[in-house]
Amino acid sequence: MPDDTRQTLPALPSPAAGDEPREHHMHLLGQYYRQVEAGRKTIEVRVATPHKRDISVGDAVVFHDRDTGRELDVRVQRITWYPSFKDLLRSEDAALIDPDGPPSGLLANLRSIYPPAKEALGVLTLAFDHRPARPPHADDSRGVRAAPPPHGVRLPVHARRA
Repeated sequence: MPDDTRQTLPALPSPAAGDEPREHHMHLLGQYYRQVEAGRKTIEVRVATPHKRDISVGDAVVFHDRDTGRELDVRVQRITWYPSFKDLLRSEDAALIDPDGPPSGLLANLRSIYPPAKEALGVLTLAFDHRPARPPHADDSRGVRAAPPPHGVRLPVHARRA
C-alpha cells in the first residue's frame, strides 16, 4: 500500500542566492555530531519551521557540535516532509537517524526534543552523504584548522575544529 503521508520535496533553485546552493547552520548534541562525523548518521530530523522549509536539495548544511564547537558540512541529497514523527518513522530507517539508539525509543526521544506545537508544523528529514559541501580550507578567517584525527580513526576531510 502506498505511503501517502510522505512528500519528497523537489530540488528547487535557491532564488535568494541566484541559484547557488545556500549554507544552513544547525547545532547538534555531541553524540549526534559524532555519529555524523563517523559517517553512520545520514538523516537529520527537524520540524518544518519556515526557516527549515527554506532548505533545498543541493544546499550545504553545516553541523556545529554543541559540546566542542567543531563543525562539518554536508550536502543535502533529499528532503522529505511528514505530518508527524510517527509518520516519519513508518518510512525512514531509524538506524540512519540515531545509529546508537534503540529504534523503539526514537519516537519518545524526538518528542522529548520537540513539543507537540512544533511537531504540528510537520517534520522534515534531510538526507545527506558525507562528501564535503564546502571547499576545504587550510585556514579561514576564524583561524579554524582541521583537527588531527585520533589514532586509527579517519575523519572526513570536511570536519573542522573551532
